[in-house]
Parts: sequence; C-alpha cells; structure tokens
Amino acid sequence: MRGLHGSNKNRKIKAPFSILRENLEELSLEAVIVPARETDDPGEGGAALFKATGAKHVISASPDSDCTNGTGAEKEKALQESYRKAFKAAGDLGCKTLGLPFPAWESYGIPKETELKVLEEEIRNFLLEHPVQIVLAVKEKKLPLVSGKLFDGIQNFIESNAEQEEDTGDILYSGPVPLGAVPVRGKPIHSRREYSHAPKRFLCEEPAECDAEIDGALPEADGIQDFIDSAGGKLNFQNTLQHLIAERKLDNATVYKKAFIDKKFFSKIISKRDYIPKKHTVMALGLALELEIRQYEDFLASAGYAFMPSSKFDLIIKYCVLNKIYNIISIDLILDSYGLPCFSPE
Repeated sequence: MRGLHGSNKNRKIKAPFSILRENLEELSLEAVIVPARETDDPGEGGAALFKATGAKHVISASPDSDCTNGTGAEKEKALQESYRKAFKAAGDLGCKTLGLPFPAWESYGIPKETELKVLEEEIRNFLLEHPVQIVLAVKEKKLPLVSGKLFDGIQNFIESNAEQEEDTGDILYSGPVPLGAVPVRGKPIHSRREYSHAPKRFLCEEPAECDAEIDGALPEADGIQDFIDSAGGKLNFQNTLQHLIAERKLDNATVYKKAFIDKKFFSKIISKRDYIPKKHTVMALGLALELEIRQYEDFLASAGYAFMPSSKFDLIIKYCVLNKIYNIISIDLILDSYGLPCFSPE
C-alpha cells in the first residue's frame, strides 16, 4: 500500500494525493467521483472499488457530449469538462476526502493515457484551491501509470547515472555551503553547484592535508560564530527561498500550495532562520518554483542537500527537473510505477 499512513480500519488519509491499489475497504472517504453510468449501479466498474468505504456522496462525472465518438482532442475536452464539474460539486459539498477510480473511462472509448493526462492536471488544479485529500484507486495492482516511452526514458537515465553505493544519509551539511570548503580528498569548492556533486563528508582524513587544501580559501574568522557569520550569513536556505520567490514574481501561497505544503508549516520554514526542512520538502519547493537544473541543485545545496546517485527517488526527481516535469501529481504517478511511495513533503 502506498501513500497512506497507519494500519487501522477506516484509516484517515493524510497526504494531499495518494495512489492505492489494494485494501480500499480500510479507507474513510467522504465522496467518490465515478462516470455517470456507474452511479446507477455502484456494484459495477470503478464505483465497486469504493463499496466498503462508507462514502457519503457518489458524484457523477457526466460529460456534456458523447465521449464514445469524436477525435482524441474532443474526447479529452469532454473528459476535462466532466471532471471539472465533478470536482466543483465535491468542493461545494465541502468534502475533505475524495476517491477516484482508475481507469474509469475505457468503456467510453477514452484511452488510459488520455484519462491520466486529464487527471494529472485537474487533480493538481483542485488541490491548489481546496484543502482536500485525494486517493487514486487503481484497479490493477501492476498497471503502470506512465507511458512506455516515458518509463523507458527514465529507466535509461537511472541506469546511466546511478552509482552502486550505500546512501548513508540525506544531510551533507546543516547550513549554507561555504565556498572553498574541501570534501575528503577533493579540491576546494568554488561554487554551490560544485558542492551538489561533492562526496558526503567535508572533514579531511589527514589534518595536514586539510590545512594545505583550504589555506587561504575560507574567510578569516576568530571563532566558529564569526566563521558562520562571514561564510554563510547571506546564503542561508530561507533567504535563498525568499529570493527565488521574489525573482519569479510569485506569492507565498502559490508556492506552498504547488508544493502541497501546509500554510502554517510554510510560515515556520520562512520565519525560523536556522530551521532546515527535510529533503523531500526542499525538493517539493524546488519543483513548485520550477527551477532549471543548476538552480535546483543550488537550491538543494542551500539547505545542505544534494541529489544522491545511489537513490532511485533522487534520480527520478532529477530526470523530472531536467525534462521540466514539475507537477507533483505527475511525479507521483512516475514514482508509483517504480514501486516507490508517493511524494510526501513534511
């Protein structure tokens, strides 16, 4: 089971978006959205997946036009309109938990790929406006949620970039990256980008070697606090985040909603200078900012993180950034296809 927490019956959903392939009867849902014809017979099709959840509302996604005919673009538009009306109904009802079966529209002649494309966008848009938890219930346990072409592209990227080494931790350094810092047996780091590819430790194994490497590279300081003030005072994570938000002319609400982060938690991130969020949260914020790969790596480094070549999760996120896939719903579908948990910021 992926994307859910706990093991008790009638469990509550905590993540904004989850993908589930089994044990749906353990869910507690307020509403489900199914194609129009399935509301008359909940024992058939996608509605049957939610039979034991105790959902109060079964919302009909009813297309205005005939989905069984028309071009691919016409079918996609009809499906889009259907979900928008259904999501609006869920919002008007004030539903906090919502279930969607997948695939649900094959009998209407709509391919799975088209259905997924619509769902990715419509779920994201709805979550930007409503504090709701959505579950995508997949009928088949092994049904991939990405196209074969995309899956092959990611697989090739992983095989080309993965390193067979143990990932011993996410945090490289608990503060900003000091220019000139020296990794084990490495050269001084002259940019934060170099840091993002550096080994995990900054302590030299031989003191003499360390002294020789960093001589003259770091700011002079009388003590630890002076070093912190001089080396990193202007490069801390909070300043970097606020600068990027302003640079892109975004507002805070847009960023934390796109990252699926709670407003109160985002306020904590911004206001507490020494607070460093977990890696997944920093990654989510970088995706919300839609950063280019170099900016994204620098952004991770400002919080003391980097892409780990031994982590399949990290490589998938890197592939997405390189290919400008920033929608976390789309990324969750990719992660699920690799048997990984949905993206879960704090």
